[in-house]
Amino acid sequence: EDEGEPVTFRVGEDEVIAGWNQGVLGMCVGEIRKLIIPPSLGYGEVGSKDKNVPERATLKVKLELLRFEAAAVAEESVPAGKCPFGYG
Repeated sequence: EDEGEPVTFRVGEDEVIAGWNQGVLGMCVGEIRKLIIPPSLGYGEVGSKDKNVPERATLKVKLELLRFEAAAVAEESVPAGKCPFGYG
């Protein structure tokens, strides 16, 4: 499995593909998820040449939530393994 560099993005701001936006919802700090993202939530019919993703590709992604920032929750108030906003 290829382990990449951490990615920072704002959920719901169209900074990443829709599959990532949906896939991280409800995650806890330290949680790892494996996502299977259909083309409709990824790069669609055309793919992404600059990211080497072919057309109509189903993506398999392993994500680990390292940290999060939210105006309503101080980061230090949610320790590793705990979920923000009442999840878990």
